[in-house]
Order: sequence, then structure tokens, then C-alpha cells
Amino acid sequence: MLLVKHNRAPIRLRCVKRLQKPAVPWHKLIVCGERPQEQRTKANKDLMQAACLLDYLLGNDRNLLSEAWDDVTHRGPGWKQRIKKGWAGLNTHYPAQRFAQRFERAGL
Repeated sequence: MLLVKHNRAPIRLRCVKRLQKPAVPWHKLIVCGERPQEQRTKANKDLMQAACLLDYLLGNDRNLLSEAWDDVTHRGPGWKQRIKKGWAGLNTHYPAQRFAQRFERAGL
């Protein structure tokens, strides 16, 4: 998988062999937004992992991703707010992946 970070050279990554829980990318976005400034390195790692997993699921199992999205978004406004914060970071750091457009096309 080729992951392109804003203003940087592309990074080649290998994806997870088996994704046990499809909610993992959403969890990574939530955790990223909750980390304090001192943990920005970990937050960036969370974003990268979320980007890889979302890229994989969008290309290989949209139904599974959609089910996980429905579950997470029905957990209340606090969850939605934290995911939006992580989502903004994801699109800022990885604009070349065009996640917003891909999600719209997938009906998410």
C-alpha cells in the first residue's frame, strides 16, 4: 500500500493480515484526538494506522466498514465529536488519500 503524507515522500506500508475488529480505525481516530500535546508522536502513529486500515477497508470490505461506522456513530454525541476531530487530522495529514471523497462514493 502506498500512503502519501502531506508535503512528504510516499511511504510504502504493509497492511494488517487479519483485522479482528472493523471498529479499530474509528477507535484510532478517537484516541488520536484525545491524546495530549506531549503525546503527538503517538497521535501521529494513530492517524497513520487509521489511514492504513481505512484505505484497506474502503478497497476491500466497504460493508464491514459501514457496519462499524453505523455502530460508532450511534454511540452518542461525544463519540461523534471525537471522531470528527480525528477525521480532520486524518484529512490534513493524508490529503492524497482523498478519504472524504471515497467515503462519499461508498455511501458512508
